[in-house]
Amino acid sequence: MKPRYVADCVVVDDQLICQMTSDDRSRKFTSTDNVIRIPLNVHVMMMMMMMMMMMMMMMMMMMMMMMMMMMMMMMMMMMMMMMMMMMMMMMMMMMMMMMMMMMMMMMMMMMMMMMMMMMMMMMMMMMMMMMMMMMMMMMMMMMMMMMMMMMMMMMMMMMMMMMMMMMMMMMMMMMMMMMMMMMMMMMM
Repeated sequence: MKPRYVADCVVVDDQLICQMTSDDRSRKFTSTDNVIRIPLNVHVMMMMMMMMMMMMMMMMMMMMMMMMMMMMMMMMMMMMMMMMMMMMMMMMMMMMMMMMMMMMMMMMMMMMMMMMMMMMMMMMMMMMMMMMMMMMMMMMMMMMMMMMMMMMMMMMMMMMMMMMMMMMMMMMMMMMMMMMMMMMMMMM
């Protein structure tokens, strides 16, 4: 298999410089003493191509890895930020809840105080009412007693009167009897 491509390679201060030529006869380098001619077969070309492709793939992979790493880092940062935000929000919510609870407690306390005051007032009112009632009752009782006394007095008076009347009647009867007796005596 005759090589189609030829590489003219020359060594310039420990470096290999190659130039491809398509023909055997055409020479790029003029000096002939240190030019190495390497025939290039298809297989060599393929290998070179494969090497290049592999290098490219490696580079691509590296780039992809870097990108992935960057993305991961970004995601992590975002997550951290989100977490921080969430924590802050939670803290704020907790604070708000605490404040609300405190307010509620204060309100409850106030309500309780008001209720107590109201109860006290009510109690006082009740006491006053009771006192008034008691006074009224006492007055009524007194009145009743007075009435009873009056009634008793009246009764007594009546009795006395009756007695007097009876006495009078008796006296009268006696007198009459006496008179009668006298009369009888006289008649006799």
